[in-house]
Amino acid sequence: MYPKLDVHTGFNRCCSLFFFHDDGHMTPQVYQLSATPHFRRLRVLDLGSLHFINSIPSYVGDLFLLRYLALCASKILSKLPVLKDWNLQTLLLLGKGVGNGFMHEIWDRLRKLRHLQVSTTIVLGTPTAVHQYIQTLQWLRPFQCTEQVFLRIPNVKVMGIFMGKFGEPNCLDNLRYLHQVEELKIESRHFYPVLLPVVDAFPVHLKKLKLKGTLVPWDAMTTVIGMLPNLQVLKLINGACQGQHWELTGGSFGQLKSLLIYGSNLRRWEATGDNDFSVLERLILKECYELEAIPSSFRDILTLQLIELSHCYSGLVNSAKQIQEEQRDYGNDELVVRAYNIWRIAEEKLEDELKDQSN
Repeated sequence: MYPKLDVHTGFNRCCSLFFFHDDGHMTPQVYQLSATPHFRRLRVLDLGSLHFINSIPSYVGDLFLLRYLALCASKILSKLPVLKDWNLQTLLLLGKGVGNGFMHEIWDRLRKLRHLQVSTTIVLGTPTAVHQYIQTLQWLRPFQCTEQVFLRIPNVKVMGIFMGKFGEPNCLDNLRYLHQVEELKIESRHFYPVLLPVVDAFPVHLKKLKLKGTLVPWDAMTTVIGMLPNLQVLKLINGACQGQHWELTGGSFGQLKSLLIYGSNLRRWEATGDNDFSVLERLILKECYELEAIPSSFRDILTLQLIELSHCYSGLVNSAKQIQEEQRDYGNDELVVRAYNIWRIAEEKLEDELKDQSN
């Protein structure tokens, strides 16, 4: 028997309802949902951590005051009852469940949507009309990244593109039609190299960029991403870039304030020119096991406030502390170096062993 999810009628005046489940294994619990409708006043309903053994009761779609709905992606989404709720503004279809093909009706019936986020297992249909309200949209597939589609979502500010296995090689060239985008996420699950467009093809207002598994060459990071005029936050995660040598020659990342590199085989990082990362405030390096040192030119970045390192070798930490010492000589006492889960290099271990033997 599956547990039955019942809610006391005395809470009918609630405006927000969240369900949480944690069995220690991050596995969504399977529930039966009571057939008795409750919570006519609900504006927020989050069922994202729950699975159901049958379809979600149709009365969920009768919650006409509902503005926010989160559900766990599964086969039941082919009969999503909320599609008749014209007032919904935020819809999240989360989890790793199996979606049933294209979700065409979302665009046709939910015309007031502002924020739409679906699991990467679900493929959205193509909008047939202009949707002025949409501000957040993820994830789109490469074949949907066309001029026609982008012109139908003219006010999107946050965009996520999931590259997957297949797609048009130059699909990102059409980013130029997303004039309002400020945050862009591009992910590739299968680690297929992603071809970046030229600098002018990126949204002019782009402030935040996240790349994951995209295998972009490091030189493209300098010549393309480094030239984006308004980029302030850059996250490179789990194979975002390929190669072991990154060289900057000056004038790149002029507005960048925060840089995260997480899960990279980068070994040598050089910045030989002037004004690279000139206003950087935060540098976070995680699981960069092969990186030998932070460029010594970072000692000249007086806006730097934090260097955070984890799961790397002690040589990288030593270079960060050297930069910190030199910054203090320049009068910058604000720079903080944080390091945890650090591995010691073989030479240091050998020196300690020799000291122990001599003692």
